Amino acid sequence: MRRAGELLGVRRPGGDGDLPPLAPGDATQWHVTLADGPLLDERRLAIEDTGARLEERVSGASYLITATQDQADSVVGLDFVADLTRNGPEVT
Repeated sequence: MRRAGELLGVRRPGGDGDLPPLAPGDATQWHVTLADGPLLDERRLAIEDTGARLEERVSGASYLITATQDQADSVVGLDFVADLTRNGPEVT
């Protein structure tokens, strides 16, 4: 199983460097890119079933989600997810 932040890189978009690890249970925003096709209801439900919260569409097949590290690890394991990058610090 792929782990978000290990195989795909925990970096801010734009190359601002590595982010510190999240504390267990802390949530942050992640940028998720789908492998192909639109965000169908079944895909939306699969993301939400991980406990992650789908926030908004960024562009094309890219979306922002709010998730803990464990939830992000589950999202990156979905067969329709091509990439997952941590966007910022924890959400308070």
